[in-house]
Amino acid sequence: MTTTKLPSELVSLIHHVELNKSGWWENSIQKLILSIIWIEGNNVNSNRIEKDLIEIFKINLNKKKIEKEIEKLISLKTVVKLSDDNYKISETDLISFQEKLKEAEENESKSKNIFELRRPLKNKFP
Repeated sequence: MTTTKLPSELVSLIHHVELNKSGWWENSIQKLILSIIWIEGNNVNSNRIEKDLIEIFKINLNKKKIEKEIEKLISLKTVVKLSDDNYKISETDLISFQEKLKEAEENESKSKNIFELRRPLKNKFP
């Protein structure tokens, strides 16, 4: 049985198509929006979200795309629209978000400690 290796460009295209089908990009944008709302103090308008996506995450999206993802977050009851056209994370999701953040920080610390323990000690003698 003979096997043929696919060109790397074709493999990349297949990965791109499959990832887009799974909605990974939209999910990532939503998580970045949640991060911005949390960073900004849980009271943010779409202009600030757009600006922070560019300044913090170096992602330039059109306003319609940002608003579409915000609307998805609202429909999921993850984000609440305030009366002054600002947004906040719902109380339930804020607690969950902060727990996940704490867990991620703990995992990062544990990983760092493991790598530091395994790092060979530098010889202190000439």
